[in-house]
Amino acid sequence: MEILFFCIGDSAKASTWSNVPYLFSKEIEKRGVVLRRINLAPNPIVNKLYNKLLLPISRLFFPHNVYSYERTSLNMLLTNLKIRKAIIKYPSADYCFFICFHFYNRYSKTPSLLFCDWTYKIYIRERLHRTPNLLERRFIRQEFCAINHALHVISLFPECAQMMKVDCPQASISHFRGNVVNSFYEGQLPDMDQFNKKKTNNKILFIGNSKYREAAIKTIAALDYLDDSVTLDIIGMTSDEVGITCPRVIYHGYLRKDIDSEKDKYYKLLLEASIVTNTTPQWGGYSSIIEAMYFYTPILVSPFKDFVKEFGEDISFGKYCKDFTPESIACNIKLILNNFQYNKMCIKAHDTVKEYTWENYTNQIFELINKNEGYTH
Repeated sequence: MEILFFCIGDSAKASTWSNVPYLFSKEIEKRGVVLRRINLAPNPIVNKLYNKLLLPISRLFFPHNVYSYERTSLNMLLTNLKIRKAIIKYPSADYCFFICFHFYNRYSKTPSLLFCDWTYKIYIRERLHRTPNLLERRFIRQEFCAINHALHVISLFPECAQMMKVDCPQASISHFRGNVVNSFYEGQLPDMDQFNKKKTNNKILFIGNSKYREAAIKTIAALDYLDDSVTLDIIGMTSDEVGITCPRVIYHGYLRKDIDSEKDKYYKLLLEASIVTNTTPQWGGYSSIIEAMYFYTPILVSPFKDFVKEFGEDISFGKYCKDFTPESIACNIKLILNNFQYNKMCIKAHDTVKEYTWENYTNQIFELINKNEGYTH
């Protein structure tokens, strides 16, 4: 079998899109599939110039506009030329896998599978809480066109898949049971002795970039309501980005899993953490949260839609934070650290996501495409 693997960025690099294209493509290659990697990233110079010069101008007419260069008609045209070139170069391909929702193969009968998290419309309406503007609506129509023409469309999240089915009722949209843990760890997972150490470490771990700055600030403020022995590690931001220095807070910045020293630090912090938290109301860093669960770590998150849809209204492996004040965050942290069933919470966290492997997820994708081999190669 031969697959053309289209990705906005280099899918051979672990740092691309939260490690997803890299781990997905590697799992496909394990099956003996011939994988052709095609990088659909826009021209970096044009991309930078547009986003620095023209995007701010567009915001004078469309406040809060997120119509970046990647979504312009020019970039769509140039990217489709790359896709056409790849289709011509590899005419024997059996499938085109797109790690996005806004492109498909329009140049041959080779079927397209689109794989991503959410659409642009969902991002604007559900994350930014506003109505798309004129420019954004044009891109949304292009995205819906790709979704409607693909043979298979897969969303990582159940709530998003349901909303996509409403927007594109004729499309073949799927969501598989479970999700994927993007882990590069090759050592031993914690045992009972380490659970006890995790609890007594009194270490809170916050994972998230500047999009989650507000939640990080409130978590830092929560330290005032906790015992002096409790410390906070922050992965994904520096002290300059957060704007707060505190002797009980250690900033580690962004840690790349494709750099051994940074990967080792990331997993050391995760294995030692007593709690992993991100209480951002609408989206609490799903990928890092389920990875923490896989490593036997109780969590403190907001009850955002897709998480609740997947894990339920009540969780036995941590707490939902519904009041986002520092006092409430501190109270929930205490409830976890002082829980006499802390070890059981650790085990339950792992057991809940232990099947969330790329092997299992990719099996489901190949079962889907093998059900109706609509291609003739």
